[in-house]
Amino acid sequence: MGVSILLVLLVVLSSTSSAISSESSLMDYFLLADNSSSSTNVTRCSGVSVDLPKVFLSGVAVPVTIHLPDYVSRTLNGSETGDNGNEDNSTVDLMPLPESMYYEIHRSGKLLVNGTLSRSQRDGQAVSLTLSGHGHSQLLFYIQDVCEEHVEEVFSIPAWLSIFPPLVTIILAIFSKQVLVSLCAGIFLGCFFLFRYNPLTAFLHTYDMYLVNAVADQGHAEILVGTFLLGGLIGVVQKSGGAYGLAKILRRLAKTRRSSQLVAVGMCFLVFFDDYSNILIVGNTLRSVMTSSGISKNKFASIIHSMGPPIASIVPISSWIGVEIGTAKGALKHIDGINEEPFIYVIQTIPYRFFPVIMLFFPLISALIGWDFGPMLKVERESSHKHRSLTSTVQSNSVANYGSVAESEPCLEPELMSKEEDVQAGALEPKKGVPQRWFNSAVPFLIVMVVTFVGMILNGRQVAKEQGLDMTLVNFVGNCDAVAALIWSSALATWVALILMLLQKIFTFPEFMEAWVIGVKELLEPVLILISAWALGSIVADVQASSWVASSIPASFKVEAIPVLASILACVMSYATGSAFGTMSILFPLIVPLVGKKTSSKALLHQAGGAIFGGAIFGNVVAPIADDTILTTLSAPIALTDHLKTQSPYVFLVVANTVILGDVMVAFDCYNAYVGLLLCILSLVATIILIGQSPQQPGRTPLFFRFYYFLKSKIWKKPPAEQQFTGALLPSDLTENSLTGDQTSRLI
Repeated sequence: MGVSILLVLLVVLSSTSSAISSESSLMDYFLLADNSSSSTNVTRCSGVSVDLPKVFLSGVAVPVTIHLPDYVSRTLNGSETGDNGNEDNSTVDLMPLPESMYYEIHRSGKLLVNGTLSRSQRDGQAVSLTLSGHGHSQLLFYIQDVCEEHVEEVFSIPAWLSIFPPLVTIILAIFSKQVLVSLCAGIFLGCFFLFRYNPLTAFLHTYDMYLVNAVADQGHAEILVGTFLLGGLIGVVQKSGGAYGLAKILRRLAKTRRSSQLVAVGMCFLVFFDDYSNILIVGNTLRSVMTSSGISKNKFASIIHSMGPPIASIVPISSWIGVEIGTAKGALKHIDGINEEPFIYVIQTIPYRFFPVIMLFFPLISALIGWDFGPMLKVERESSHKHRSLTSTVQSNSVANYGSVAESEPCLEPELMSKEEDVQAGALEPKKGVPQRWFNSAVPFLIVMVVTFVGMILNGRQVAKEQGLDMTLVNFVGNCDAVAALIWSSALATWVALILMLLQKIFTFPEFMEAWVIGVKELLEPVLILISAWALGSIVADVQASSWVASSIPASFKVEAIPVLASILACVMSYATGSAFGTMSILFPLIVPLVGKKTSSKALLHQAGGAIFGGAIFGNVVAPIADDTILTTLSAPIALTDHLKTQSPYVFLVVANTVILGDVMVAFDCYNAYVGLLLCILSLVATIILIGQSPQQPGRTPLFFRFYYFLKSKIWKKPPAEQQFTGALLPSDLTENSLTGDQTSRLI
């Protein structure tokens, strides 16, 4: 089904572009040397270069960056160049650039844009350029006294095509349930657009360019190394029986389904400093405990996925703060009359980040009420039934030890968890007779938590010192490399685990390495998906899907509606790209200065920033291609399609509440942000109570449907004519006069 859709799409696109010349690649830089055959005082663009997008979108403005040389070459005597290409009787001198230089950009003899370039910004000056039509063409750059003629070859496509790579990926993933294949299809489709509709070139560059570059990126390589180190550590901890031992300790707190979920929520609040660390640490520490309590993998994945990105984005001391401050700073400097510090501005936007704040409360509300709805309810019922069947024998044979069956379901003993937890079975099953000591799991994971946070501070301190920043905790955390700190902590924890295992004679060194390698192998498929997701993210950036979405903002919108539109656009863009940082960096320079020009209200300016910061998190908690989504499926562990099937209804419910009761009502000054947050929480509580059900009470009808059936029976449904009795139709001894009012009402 999915492959058929992709083939049909390619046939249609190929037929519409038959007139387009298909070439293998675009020229990023085309620099003409000084080979003029006529007398001139300016060499032909020596040292001038232009940064162009890989593809232009028809009718969408994109930035083009012009780089100028430090000096310009001039001939002193106007001599001509001979036939052999050598200049005769000429002297070349290097002259400094003028203070300002007039420039023009032409296409097919038509002037597209002109203006003035400044010498002070010769390292790169951005010029907004819009091309109409589609196909390949040439741009001619003229810069007075610097460049007589600089030619760049460009290619443009219809703007609406840019959304197809992420859109096709999502559709194929839903229908085919093959995430890796769907990601590769999306990458191929993007390459098909980028490389001038050439399917062979697109196929080759899908693998030798985009997938390779996804691995070669230093930040991505750090994540891969950190993930593999943590995966090996998890394998060792599981094989040693430490996870079972830790489960026995946490079981004292996680005695029921509700308390187990609250333990998970509480631990997510503790690991607040980074979203990756939150998902990986909490997920790998508590997944055995969740299984022992009858909590499904879907529910546990929903908890850590719903809390990891939001809390890291909100807390001022986290790995996100540096990006947020930098994004805000770049936008605020373009607003006249605003002297607010970027850090203060970021803090002021927190009350307006309705989606991440309410998303944090949702797992807590669901855990306290104990009800679910939609696909999650079905999965939780199946997990609860399976949990009861596993414990029924133990409870029936050990009444003296266990007592009567608790209404909220007791936890399984750790020895029974392997019957449910797939990842514990097979090669990672603890050896028989191995003591299940809690500290063999707690000590390594505690080292990961503590060393990661301390490493972030030390790394950020060094960066702040090199950049001359203030020595504050906010600057340390905001400028640190959180993934590098995770690598350090995982490596240190692995060595500590080795020492612990050898001292207790749980493993020999070869057995330790075998368990470590098995743990790494368990992550192979999720890592391949993660690499493909990175490659697709690069494709989405290169085809400029975000620019097309952002350009759809109408200029006639009321200023009060701009934050609402910004929130919706941020949700759409983050879902399509899977990148919160990318969404912030695209929308902030567009939305915040626009609001600043239309109003002097700081509250509205703060809400516009909060809407972007908040909406950008949407993709991180539900987008199939988001890093946090992939890491959640790795940490829980759970299939990506299964996780999204149960997670999506919850996330879409929250975003609908926050947009309507938060963004819209606060933007139009119906009430302040704090009242909006309170109403959003109350709305979620009411929704869960109305449509939710307990997984342990399958026969209960939701309150909403009870109320609906009541109204239908009492108000909307009229009794049939043959059932409407009158006194004349009643027997003589049962006339209406002989009955009481209550009896009459029951009869009629």
